[in-house]
Amino acid sequence: MCRAKLNTIKDIVFKPLIGEKICHDEILLVKTEIGKYHSMRNSIRQKYRKPTSQPQSEKPDYEKIEKQILEGLMKKLLEQEVKKPS
Repeated sequence: MCRAKLNTIKDIVFKPLIGEKICHDEILLVKTEIGKYHSMRNSIRQKYRKPTSQPQSEKPDYEKIEKQILEGLMKKLLEQEVKKPS
């Protein structure tokens, strides 16, 4: 559908270029068609985009994540210390 809209814009633009004369109505028509194209493109994008904000209950618990990372690092460090020859 968007491709058809772009083809319409292309046809509207090229006709006056061939005739070497662009009237005010043709410029308004191009502007209107481009606006319709952008509107259509944005509505399609919004339809397929994932929501960017998460509900409060689904937001990550950063303190818990940090604690898990630190525990994992400490465990690896302790394992390395045990493996070191004395």
